[in-house]
Amino acid sequence: MKDACLKCGKPLVNHNLEYENIKDCPSCKRRTFYFDRAISCIEYNKTSKKMILDFKYRNKTYFCKYVAQIMSEKMKLENLTADYLLCVPLHKKRLRKRGFNQAQKIAEDLSEITGIPTLNCIFRKRNTRRLYNLNKKEREQEVKNSFVIKDNDNLLKNKNVILIDDIFTTAATTNEISKELRLVPVNKITVLTLLTRGYDMYLPYEGYAFRYPQRWLDDPSQNKMIGIRKLTILPTRHIINYYFEVEKADDETVSYAYDGRVEILPENQLFEILNKISDDIYNDVKKKYPNNNHGYMLMFDYKGGKLTFSTMDIQNGTLKKFKLGSFSEEFLHFLNQPDDDESYEEQSELKLEHVYENVWDRGYIEFHATFSDSKRQFIGVNNEFYYKPSLLFKAPKDGSVFNIRFTTDGKTPILPRYCRFIIQLCFVINYKNAIVK
Repeated sequence: MKDACLKCGKPLVNHNLEYENIKDCPSCKRRTFYFDRAISCIEYNKTSKKMILDFKYRNKTYFCKYVAQIMSEKMKLENLTADYLLCVPLHKKRLRKRGFNQAQKIAEDLSEITGIPTLNCIFRKRNTRRLYNLNKKEREQEVKNSFVIKDNDNLLKNKNVILIDDIFTTAATTNEISKELRLVPVNKITVLTLLTRGYDMYLPYEGYAFRYPQRWLDDPSQNKMIGIRKLTILPTRHIINYYFEVEKADDETVSYAYDGRVEILPENQLFEILNKISDDIYNDVKKKYPNNNHGYMLMFDYKGGKLTFSTMDIQNGTLKKFKLGSFSEEFLHFLNQPDDDESYEEQSELKLEHVYENVWDRGYIEFHATFSDSKRQFIGVNNEFYYKPSLLFKAPKDGSVFNIRFTTDGKTPILPRYCRFIIQLCFVINYKNAIVK
């Protein structure tokens, strides 16, 4: 990739080549990397994402040869060599479920091309949570002390290694492994991945930060206030395609499957769409099985930003294993989920329950202040207009930044992805004289 950071390999935007260094890269700011350099071949986009998803979750393992070839060409371009190729491991439970480790397969094919031997010496001590819905800090905490290096013959000591993985996102996993490799000690560590994300989609749950206007900030008045005028959500119209599949039953020759399609208008709320999907599935089952009572009902429960799906066999009242969504990007966006590979993996599994965190209804969301003396105080809901303005908050005594966060229940912070917001604020000077009674 052109214009990539020389440390983490992520694309740099609006940078000056003359001053290109770590401090210019937003991904590297205030972070300690234990690897020497990360190199990625392709930026993460719709085309490359489909390729890696097909490879990992649709058993198109022949892709690994093409990935290895791309990596070998990148190594030639970067004059990159090493004593050993290592790979990011899967936990044995996940390995059993998937059937293969994509990073290991890539490393093995890359070894055949380059002649650099592979070394299987990195192991996961525990099965960590899925990282797709976690921010940077949470990811780093989740993988902490999760890996062990087994090098009884001291093959790695003072050697140069290349650590292979498929996608470079926040570097939480590869950085934790690199930290363990430094204790061996390894001489030089290069992280080599096929894809990297061009932006960081994992925002902190504390909210969105805003900087005060300088003129207002510099004013000597002691009665400065922050007022809320209006909070507006600007949802977009789009069409989502979803896939529903029920686990094969003993008395069926084929499992039930349904490809659905639904239009979402800006005014549609969460339950409208969920009820529409559930009804469409039920009606389709009745069409396919008109002569018996066989049918499936998609059920859902929504509480505190947590959405749980389950499926019931109407004929006998039992819960069935199912998958919902499959590899639909639009469906993930509708449920406010990050569209990365781990969220797709979650959808591709047959389970009794599919649980989605951080879901919010576009028809209702609460805004809370996390600044001044508000103590995370409720400040309003979407589309409310405060004429005076009301909901005035004192300016903080220190700092020049305030935050606003979002919730659905007044408690649980929500990250509203894939939607635009307009927050109209006013900054009042001489509050006592300006207020309209």
